[in-house]
Amino acid sequence: MKQKVYIQSGTHIGNLLATLCVFMVITTACSSNDDGQHPIEIEQQSNLFRFADGLPLSGGGAFLKRTPTRLTMTLDARDLWPNQTYTISWMVFNNPEPCQNGITGTTDCGQDDLFDEVIGGSVLFADGQLSDGEGRSQFMATLDLEDATGCQPPFDDFGVCRKGLENPMGAEVHLVIRRHGEMLPELGNLQLETYAGGCTPETSFGAGNGPNECVDMQFAVFKP
Repeated sequence: MKQKVYIQSGTHIGNLLATLCVFMVITTACSSNDDGQHPIEIEQQSNLFRFADGLPLSGGGAFLKRTPTRLTMTLDARDLWPNQTYTISWMVFNNPEPCQNGITGTTDCGQDDLFDEVIGGSVLFADGQLSDGEGRSQFMATLDLEDATGCQPPFDDFGVCRKGLENPMGAEVHLVIRRHGEMLPELGNLQLETYAGGCTPETSFGAGNGPNECVDMQFAVFKP
């Protein structure tokens, strides 16, 4: 029998349910059934937050499904700049317990924790979309266990791709929405398929050579 647990992240209620979920997952894994299999599936929901200061946004939201071998996300973004190019990156903290750089009340882990080998952080490309005329867009992506094919500059140079997802059920997962500016036809799909596509070197850690100032705009967070 498959155990499905729903969690809402980014709220005090979500934190309480997350604690209950850990207990439920453990008891399910220890129970037995006829075929000896113990599939586990956890579905979580997150508000969206402004990247600049961590404040919650009133519109949009994200969903994450965890299984022992894969993460699957969908994200409904609002309050984006209209008719602009955007990408989403997975930011995975495989072992979040030692994290020390989170946003109080929102995340346990932060960007500086990516460089801690014990935490095993990984930043990988997830999806890219063009916002509509009302500043909305929807994103979808999956990330398989130890799949680091989404590793891109500059994060490969920083050493923060590693093996990708190593702890699907226990990792803290952030989804980061990045604005790449207006579509530049001469760049093809680079603005929708790469972290640095269309970005100036100054706004892409030296990885881009485009004219647009790229900015991390919003994020969702899913605690284990």
